[in-house]
Amino acid sequence: MARVTRSDLVAGDSTLGSTNQDPPSAWKVNKMTPPLAASAQQDDACTWQPSRQEWDAFVQRQLDELGLTYEELAGQAARRDFRSPEALVLWTMIG
Repeated sequence: MARVTRSDLVAGDSTLGSTNQDPPSAWKVNKMTPPLAASAQQDDACTWQPSRQEWDAFVQRQLDELGLTYEELAGQAARRDFRSPEALVLWTMIG
């Protein structure tokens, strides 16, 4: 995996401040380029695959903490008007 340094990103003839020119080629990044580095924590990541009963219990606990029913949360999603960031996160997880 190639590492990109700061000097790789700054062209020798810097055109900072110029609005009439394209950015130096060193600034252009291929959108398909993978992340530069992964942390050691990502290498040791574990996944949890709950049973259907465990998942349903988790969702219900989260709804209870938010003081919502599934129907109320779905209504907020339909209106795209969530009462809290936590409600949006929960809908993203279960929607």
